[in-house]
Amino acid sequence: MVDLTLPVGYFHTVFTLPSQLRELTKQNQKVCYNILFRSAWQSLSELCEEELGIKPGMISMLHTWGQNLSYHPHVHTVIPNGGIDLKTGKWKKIDRKLYLIAPSHLRERFRQLFMKMLTEAFDNDELKWNGEDWDEVNVKELNKTFNEVKEIDWVVWNGAPAKGVQQIYEYLGRYVHRIAMADSRILEISNSKVTFSYKDYRKQDSDEKPVVEKMTLSVFEFILKFLQHVLPPSFQKVRYYGMLASAGRSTLKSIQEELKVEIPLKRTTAQIIEKLIGAPVDVCQQCGAIGSFVTVTILPNPYWIFDNCKNLSQRYRPPPRLGSKVVVFDPLLAKSS
Repeated sequence: MVDLTLPVGYFHTVFTLPSQLRELTKQNQKVCYNILFRSAWQSLSELCEEELGIKPGMISMLHTWGQNLSYHPHVHTVIPNGGIDLKTGKWKKIDRKLYLIAPSHLRERFRQLFMKMLTEAFDNDELKWNGEDWDEVNVKELNKTFNEVKEIDWVVWNGAPAKGVQQIYEYLGRYVHRIAMADSRILEISNSKVTFSYKDYRKQDSDEKPVVEKMTLSVFEFILKFLQHVLPPSFQKVRYYGMLASAGRSTLKSIQEELKVEIPLKRTTAQIIEKLIGAPVDVCQQCGAIGSFVTVTILPNPYWIFDNCKNLSQRYRPPPRLGSKVVVFDPLLAKSS
């Protein structure tokens, strides 16, 4: 993503579906997720054309979960503070501090477009209920839901603007491959139950940060909640629009040349690992020796070290493969040395 760099501010905007549409969305994931992406982009694109006279760019990432594994479909978007001037075809910087388009304008247009596309999908028999066609009772309930969500305010949330391009990279790096539950949040697994931590954004502590709570579920309930966030096969959960889309890369390159943008070098595998573990990869964490890791022994399988070395420190975990060199660190040999 580093080749998408522009020397401007970036805004973080989140488009969220109302709770009334979650069950329908869960049963028609591919159709509804595609509509969510399209309506979010079209809302921004239309309003930028009407209010600012530009064609914007946007990177969108689908998330379907809340902190407590609830089903909560929404898209996170990153939007540059500017776009292509529709009259001149040149880059036009927009000097706005908090957002490119006001959230109040976006949420109204987003609601209109999503419901229009959703209604068209229903008319085209693209939506199912419990895997079957609609009966008269379900159609009445659906119409009631549609009328209800057309009258409420939808949530389009605007986060604090990013402080520099590097912050955008780190943000995207965290969000693009994030899943519904990180290992670090699982506190205990015992007696067929799973206990994990989650942030309750409805509560704040003395530092005005979300309160961290605990939740315990049966193993089966935990698995069911987790699996509802598995996306349809081959579904593209990260999408690029406008001048950031693949079709607009030639225009983007021209803008970068015009603005004399220096594209940051991509980090090497070793640099990424150092960032993750907080230590250089060419320094032994056991003895402090400096040099390249060499193959000492090949473990029978990836889980052998955890099954046979449970009492050893986490720092003895084998580092990942670097390039074509096989790198395996034997904790038993390290302990004896």
